[in-house]
Amino acid sequence: MLENPVAAFMYKTSPEVAEKPKRLFHATPLKNYARIKDQGLMPHAVFGQTYMCEKEKQCLKFVQKPCIVFEIDTSQIDMEFLRVSLDHNKAVYKFECFTYYQDIPATALKNWRVHT
Repeated sequence: MLENPVAAFMYKTSPEVAEKPKRLFHATPLKNYARIKDQGLMPHAVFGQTYMCEKEKQCLKFVQKPCIVFEIDTSQIDMEFLRVSLDHNKAVYKFECFTYYQDIPATALKNWRVHT
């Protein structure tokens, strides 16, 4: 299913998401804005996944400012490829993070906001 061996391992060992979140957010450095707006989000080249959070402010803990946060229309993602991330210590962050193992089309991105 997944060609990237790191992604395949992480996908296999990460818990499934019981219920599709109503909203998900992804933060990235501002320099990535134009490419993502045009091409959508693609999984990380090494890890084969995209990280997301349920609240915009949660995403800001994982990226340096200036950055941009995209809201993801979850009706356009396949639940089969959404997993609970095991990469983040919930004792430190106190919230759930998610990983997605496929491309997210530009049409699924909305309500982006710059944070400086």
